[in-house]
Amino acid sequence: KAAESGELLRAVQNVLDEEYANDDNFRIKHPTFQGVQSRESGQHFQHDAAHYRQLWDQARASDAALQARLESDGYVDGMKLCTMSREQLDDAMPKSDEAEQKGVVAVASY
Repeated sequence: KAAESGELLRAVQNVLDEEYANDDNFRIKHPTFQGVQSRESGQHFQHDAAHYRQLWDQARASDAALQARLESDGYVDGMKLCTMSREQLDDAMPKSDEAEQKGVVAVASY
């Protein structure tokens, strides 16, 4: 969907750019024409398109940051811990002699 949204935003901008270019060409050929310029009448469309483009860019950046975090080693390791049973977690903990060597303090469970 993000790619479709990006394409749609580009298409909207292309339509606006084409309209402005056509209006400029028309005014060159008809210098006495007094109508409102397309840039003026389309200003709110241009503003909205720029705003949506900014939101889209921010969303894409957030998606990329989240994707990077999901693919990081720390996250993957953390998710592995979440899938372990209590027994597997207990087995993964250092044994008492290993813990003493590593300076790990044992906590009694009540």
